[in-house]
Amino acid sequence: MDRFIEFIGEAVKRLPVDLREANSDGPWKEIAGTRDRLSHGYDDLDYRVLWDAVQTDIPLLLETIEITLKNLSSD
Repeated sequence: MDRFIEFIGEAVKRLPVDLREANSDGPWKEIAGTRDRLSHGYDDLDYRVLWDAVQTDIPLLLETIEITLKNLSSD
């Protein structure tokens, strides 16, 4: 699960800034921050926070991606 979050977080960090800004509702900072804590092996990682990301941030990210794709295809 933690590698999955790292992978998603890295992908989020590589998104163009204008795309993230245009969809400011997305949990960009939360996902990237969780990725950083996992990737850099910070000792203070609370796995409840990781679980919250899976339960809350990932579904919100999916919803944001779906809306973004819809908006891009209608332009």
